[in-house]
Amino acid sequence: MRHEPAKRRTLHWAPGILGLGLGGMLLRRKRPFLASHKLTYRCNLGCDACPFKELQQSPHPSFDTLADTMRTLRKRGNLIVVLEGGEPTLWRDGERDIHDVVSLARGIFPVVAMTTNGTHDLNIGTDLLWVSLDGVGEVHDGLRCGSFDRVMENIRASEHPKLMLHTTLSTRNLGEIEALARLAADTPNIRGMTFQLYFPYSGLPDELALSGDQRRSAIDRILDLKRRGLPILNSSGALHLIGDGSWPCDDWLIDNAEPDGEIRNGCYVLANNGQKDCGLCGFTPYTEATLALRGHAGSILAGWRIFLS
Repeated sequence: MRHEPAKRRTLHWAPGILGLGLGGMLLRRKRPFLASHKLTYRCNLGCDACPFKELQQSPHPSFDTLADTMRTLRKRGNLIVVLEGGEPTLWRDGERDIHDVVSLARGIFPVVAMTTNGTHDLNIGTDLLWVSLDGVGEVHDGLRCGSFDRVMENIRASEHPKLMLHTTLSTRNLGEIEALARLAADTPNIRGMTFQLYFPYSGLPDELALSGDQRRSAIDRILDLKRRGLPILNSSGALHLIGDGSWPCDDWLIDNAEPDGEIRNGCYVLANNGQKDCGLCGFTPYTEATLALRGHAGSILAGWRIFLS
């Protein structure tokens, strides 16, 4: 059935992915490894922290456009694609829907992931599925348009074999760190969670950004919960560096593809016409990818647990 969640296939690809990753590390070949592909800017929510809120009436790209973009991303070297939006589950082209896009991606990339706001059916055939959850109850509702109950209902109903939470920390949900980690631990459908920090790029509100003291305090709490066995999948090394605001960034490891097929390599902030400030950045995927490339065991293990286990 086309709506069944994906069967586990990543272990089949693991030796090749690790081998190519190691080869890139040793040879320093500057080829991207992970692609973020926005399928559409459309979304059924209108969150304050969304940089694409003004683009929600944009048309969906055609299936052929997405296919061309994905093939180009693969030729550029990407082994992992993360399907994003807007809200990617809203994508349509005639009779085709998100399940057709996932099937297409699975035929091109070794690993296919998706990030969703969780307000639609979560039985999607990706290898892994991140659901954005920015708080418990009213806090999430305030940040994401009253969607908490619907998201949790869909999570509990999902049969996806590798569903994870992803939280963006801002000034409005700093008090939710432990509650979210415990929710992840106590919900059988959830395999773990990752954190990143809000960054005010592309016209987003500055008041949601954490101060230096706030980010260090938040990272300390996350590290403490991780030491206590809560299912936080960010590596400790990456978290420490994000907390200090002092980390290297090999941003060429990541491609960003827009719905119209435009591909921009490197810094996500610059790709979206923001002002680059590495000391304030909280995009943990860049940190983890850089550290893994440089041979840091914690980030390599985090990548294995997230994408391959």
